[in-house]
Amino acid sequence: MLQRLLLACTAAGLGAQPMNQVTEYLDAVALGTAGDARTAADLGRRWEQIVPDGTRRGLLLVRIGHPTRTGARSPRRPLAHVLV
Repeated sequence: MLQRLLLACTAAGLGAQPMNQVTEYLDAVALGTAGDARTAADLGRRWEQIVPDGTRRGLLLVRIGHPTRTGARSPRRPLAHVLV
């Protein structure tokens, strides 16, 4: 699903950047391995503003917008190295 979103963004001339730091931070706080409860509570409140019913939890946030510069092309293997 993420692949399709990123490809659709590219086709529309938009830039997209996966951002998993927020969800990783909330998990670390919940497990007691990092972070602080106050920051986690603040992030939780912000999440509730986006998803007010509280029944869903994000796994990955994606920042989407108009890029300020053109990105470099992704490296690709030659087709002969991929086909069997």
